[in-house]
Amino acid sequence: DVIKDFENDNIGSIGFDAFSKVFGQCSVYPLALEDENQNPISPLIQENGKPVNPQTDLCKDKGNYRPNIKAFISERYPLAYPLTVIYPRDNRLEPKGKKFAEILRTKEIQRLLQQTGLIPLQPLD
Repeated sequence: DVIKDFENDNIGSIGFDAFSKVFGQCSVYPLALEDENQNPISPLIQENGKPVNPQTDLCKDKGNYRPNIKAFISERYPLAYPLTVIYPRDNRLEPKGKKFAEILRTKEIQRLLQQTGLIPLQPLD
C-alpha cells in the first residue's frame, strides 16, 4: 500500500520492511545510513559499484543493482541483523539443530537464501 500511495498520490514516507522488498520496483529507495563519523553506507550498489541514491533511475536501470554485500557482511550497514538458529542442547536427543545450522552455512544453501533476498555470510561470486 505504501508503494501505491507513493506512485498514485506522490506521498513520501519512511518505513521498515524486508530488504528483499526493494527489488523489482522503482519507487522506493533504501536509505544510505551513517554511523558516527563515518561516510553514509548504501545497502544497494549499481553494477558499476557506485551506491544507489535517489538520483539513480531504478526504473530505467531495473535489475542493474544488487545488495552491497560487503557492507552487510562487515556490519557497516547499521540495520543488518543475523539469521539465528536456536536449538536445545540436550544430550538425550539427536543433534538436529546443530546439523541444521551447519547446513545453512553451506554455499549451496547460502545461494538459495540469497535468492530469497537474504545476504550470504560471505560473497558468493
